[in-house]
Amino acid sequence: MTDQQLSSSQRPAAGTGDGATMIGIAQNRYGPAPEDVLRQAELAVPAVADDQVLVRVHAASVDRGTWHVMAGTLTAVIDRTHPLEEVPAAIRYLLDGHTRGKIVILVHDADPT
Repeated sequence: MTDQQLSSSQRPAAGTGDGATMIGIAQNRYGPAPEDVLRQAELAVPAVADDQVLVRVHAASVDRGTWHVMAGTLTAVIDRTHPLEEVPAAIRYLLDGHTRGKIVILVHDADPT
């Protein structure tokens, strides 16, 4: 799949404006294997603001945990949920060493609209 085959919402953001391109690795969907979702593509060189930097990467890899996120197969294990006013109880539970997953603190607006 080439960059030209992507829908406009999947194309890289407008770059420097001078038509400069670079070769990069792009992911536009989830899938079970790297070869199913990663592709080499010619991409617009991103515009860099005064408070940003553009880094040239010579080599990279993806660790197993990151790959699960990219593949869409990672699911969080939630042990307990607590409302915001029960944070001390949640911390005690965590410090007691009984957790078997994540502890979620629920924060709600007074006005949900």
